[in-house]
Amino acid sequence: MATYQIPPPTPMSLQGDVVENWKEFEAAWDDYIIATQLDLKMTKEDKTPDPNGLKMVSATLCTIMGPECKRILMNLPTVTEEKRRIPGEIITALRNYFIPQRNVLYERFIFNSATQKPGETIDQFVMRLRRLSETCEFDALQDQLIRDRIVIGTTDEAGRERLLRERPVPDLNRTIDNLRAAEMSRNHKEIISGKANSVDHLKYSGHGHSPQSQNQGRTQRY
Repeated sequence: MATYQIPPPTPMSLQGDVVENWKEFEAAWDDYIIATQLDLKMTKEDKTPDPNGLKMVSATLCTIMGPECKRILMNLPTVTEEKRRIPGEIITALRNYFIPQRNVLYERFIFNSATQKPGETIDQFVMRLRRLSETCEFDALQDQLIRDRIVIGTTDEAGRERLLRERPVPDLNRTIDNLRAAEMSRNHKEIISGKANSVDHLKYSGHGHSPQSQNQGRTQRY
């Protein structure tokens, strides 16, 4: 009977956005050790660390991460030979290397300066705010602060006034739904208006006369 081989994660890429590359690699590694049950090999039956299992999983990690990433690991002064035998220590050291400490005050300044751009839909604005909030350490207040920024930064002034009047204060989902509905209504109105103008244009341009010119013609006949 054929068995399915679980492919290992793609080696860590040092090209492009290395922060995002590392996040993707770490997430893929976490999934891989669960799918292959490598996580079970790191402890004994009594749940104490298994040195042989840890060493084997560490060797697997060092092989999968690729030569460039391994070269960085080998040159990190904080990673001793003993730590290189523990997968968790390897992951932590590389995470600290690839994801530098951020200035939370600056990240929050960028978040609080964000406003909806011309032509940007409410959904695109929300997605941008979610990405900006990831580095702000808002924790449990994240949804509330994103909601506040949406209300303050939206280009829909009428929608902002409605939301500020609403009681109880709407949550994030209701705020997005409200502004999305208003956005769709405006788009439908523009489409309908555009079609009406096009119909009028075709109706009279086909005959070469507008209602005004037809009335003028009748006046001349009399």
